[in-house]
Amino acid sequence: MWAITVALLCAAIFVLGIAFWVYYRDIVTEELSPNRWSWLIWTIEMWMQAVTYEGLNNDLVKSAAIFVAAIGCTAVFVRTWQRAAWKKPNPTETVCVLMSVAALVVWVGFGSVFWAHYLVVGAVPIAFLPTWQNAWRHPREERSSAWVLWTTADVLTLAVIMVRFDEINELPYIIVEIVCHAIVAIIVWRRLT
Repeated sequence: MWAITVALLCAAIFVLGIAFWVYYRDIVTEELSPNRWSWLIWTIEMWMQAVTYEGLNNDLVKSAAIFVAAIGCTAVFVRTWQRAAWKKPNPTETVCVLMSVAALVVWVGFGSVFWAHYLVVGAVPIAFLPTWQNAWRHPREERSSAWVLWTTADVLTLAVIMVRFDEINELPYIIVEIVCHAIVAIIVWRRLT
């Protein structure tokens, strides 16, 4: 079983690496215009997810890909912030940032990793709203194949979790991630075909 877990984890991390490389390349070489605030939010949320997921489940193998995604989000965020024009955050983006800050307060101030984790899980689809809207209105701006790769990496991460499954709290985050990434890929594909 350990060999299967390692193979799945390595595959998830490999696909994540390719996804972030593809998206980063697309930002640099293409006319992609990712939302600067969405990437700030995703970066904050990914770090909060990685830390709270690990704190909740105490299994670095299950959370390793989430930490890799946090590192990748940070790299894309830095590049996006340098390239994108300044725009005031909209109410959706503000709510997501406030939910992430609230999760940090709940975790650090009240010692509840459980509620902190679920606050951030709740913020994930809210953080995707601007990207879904942009993908619908301007699908060429989000046409990167990275969205399919992220969805694939999420499915592989789910497989790692299922091989080492202990409790239901391990599933909501990764299921939300799969759905959110897949929605972007589907919107872009449908709008461009």
